[in-house]
Amino acid sequence: MGTIRIKDGRYSAAVRIKNKQLYCTFGDKETAELWVKYKEDLLNNMAAFDPSLQELVRLEDAIDLKLKEIDEKDGSARERHEIRLLKNYFRDFLDENIGDITTNMLLQRASEMLHETVKKGGRKDDPTTGIIRQTSPATVRRKFAMLSIIFSYMIKKGINITNPVTNLFAYLKDKKIIVPK
Repeated sequence: MGTIRIKDGRYSAAVRIKNKQLYCTFGDKETAELWVKYKEDLLNNMAAFDPSLQELVRLEDAIDLKLKEIDEKDGSARERHEIRLLKNYFRDFLDENIGDITTNMLLQRASEMLHETVKKGGRKDDPTTGIIRQTSPATVRRKFAMLSIIFSYMIKKGINITNPVTNLFAYLKDKKIIVPK
């Protein structure tokens, strides 16, 4: 809403919409009124172009915010390490807006994780030592539980999203991932 006040023979116009304020001083009242109408109309139309917060925050940003909170609260080194590893586990989603990540996208990633092989034991530089095995379903569930913490944290911070991982847990049952048909 705009206001016009007279001060020292000049017209001071102010427009305030959605915590945005504009001020200008004019020599005559008619010019001040025209300016107020123009700026009100402009600000009202620009509100449609304001991106929502979930369109600005990427998954990588959300993980960084959680890591910053852990540092500020002197969280455990293990928790910090687990959260930091999310950038590796979900690197395909790091540039996605947090509100664009869906349960189906995560379900596809869970299926891929189950088919990945890992080396247990042995020396890193010697492929003849250790055991090569597939990723356990429990490991996949644990990784998604950590991802769920990120989504819950962003919801707590006021971002209007749903946690797609909670829907995913319906498919993670009995130590296996049930892919919907």
